[in-house]
Amino acid sequence: DAGKTTLSEALLYQTGNLRNLGRVDNGNTFLDTDQLEKKRGITIFSHQANLEYNDLSLTILDTPGHVDFVTQTEQVLSVLDYAILVISATDGITSHTRSLWNLLNHYHIPVFIFVNKIDISTNKASQILSQLKSELDESIIDFSSDNMIEDIATCDESLFEEYLQTNTIPDEKILSLISDRVVFPCYFGSALKLDGIDKFLQGFNQWTKRLHYPNNFQAKVFKISHNDKGERLTWLRILGGSLKTRDELLPEQKISQIRVYNGEKFSTYPTVTAGQVCTIPGLVNTYPGLSIGKKQVDTIPIVTPVLSYALDLNGNDIQTCLKALHELEDEDPKLHVTWSEHLKEISIQIMGEIQLEILEQLLLNRYDLNIKFTRGNILYKETITKTIEGVGHFEPLRHYSEVHLLLEPGERGSGLQFENQCSLEVLNKNWQHQIISNLK
Repeated sequence: DAGKTTLSEALLYQTGNLRNLGRVDNGNTFLDTDQLEKKRGITIFSHQANLEYNDLSLTILDTPGHVDFVTQTEQVLSVLDYAILVISATDGITSHTRSLWNLLNHYHIPVFIFVNKIDISTNKASQILSQLKSELDESIIDFSSDNMIEDIATCDESLFEEYLQTNTIPDEKILSLISDRVVFPCYFGSALKLDGIDKFLQGFNQWTKRLHYPNNFQAKVFKISHNDKGERLTWLRILGGSLKTRDELLPEQKISQIRVYNGEKFSTYPTVTAGQVCTIPGLVNTYPGLSIGKKQVDTIPIVTPVLSYALDLNGNDIQTCLKALHELEDEDPKLHVTWSEHLKEISIQIMGEIQLEILEQLLLNRYDLNIKFTRGNILYKETITKTIEGVGHFEPLRHYSEVHLLLEPGERGSGLQFENQCSLEVLNKNWQHQIISNLK
């Protein structure tokens, strides 16, 4: 409720990219297009809008702000050039603000801060800025202040010496400080009343720079969705080269159409180039975080669900429910839909109860499945405290195999490490490789 969608709406309206100014509480914003979003008054899915301002061509990806949908937000982070972190002046810095700040740091994304609702806050801008500096980063600078240049200079010792000699800092240096996450520009205003929007737009235009992209084709998938017609849509950012229709994006998968969405509407393009966000219908086996291109590495999300819930079928067919849930899992892999043969039970992993309510409504609206979820359990991880040997044997269809795993505790946070002590005289290289791959 800090006002991200309202800010997006204000930016689009102020730049003439939107004729009418919608409101979240009226359910008529340009970006919250899903019926559940309109009903709830919150953003559940990420949405795209395109904005033109002076010489700035900007793609806005409006993400959910509620903690229950943070997995959707994290999917988008891997394709951003800059992030705008919206903070409510009335609420200040919440625990979720800190979580988002840590995520932005993890993905090394330059951040602009917009402190919203300053008109109805009892806290002054100076008080909020002090809180931002003490709880997030000392290098958060009020870019609307007369002391901006001097404040920036204090963020770097060598820079401060240069400032003392010249009494200024070159714009190019400031641009680099922002893109390198040394400095974080901060602005204040009220998105609902369009206060501070012009100043923020001017600042964003002045203090951002277009990235340089390689010539060879690269792309990152950040979202999977299904539209009303049942089409499976793959959303991706072009990070190098270009893409055109009829190209084979993945083995034996040619592109039939390239779409660029703006709200709920889209235009088709024969070609898209580096920097653009586009949507491809009909692809299979794509997933959020998938990197396409030579020597590209998939993005592994770090946000982990905290609750596990079992499904109450309520008289519905198991296979029908599983099919519907797997489609929702296709959009949000963190759901981790599982079927327990032993318990005869379907279970999912989620972030919180609001997400659970939305899932129940999605299953009803999309698939006509009136089902509920039973009481949830807290998900937790456990580990060993001493060295132990695990042994298992298997006898499927007149075959026999025996597996020995020596498990040793590592330092907390060090992750998993694998070592193979099996001789090639005992088991050939191919089988050993497959075993290690499956363990990893």
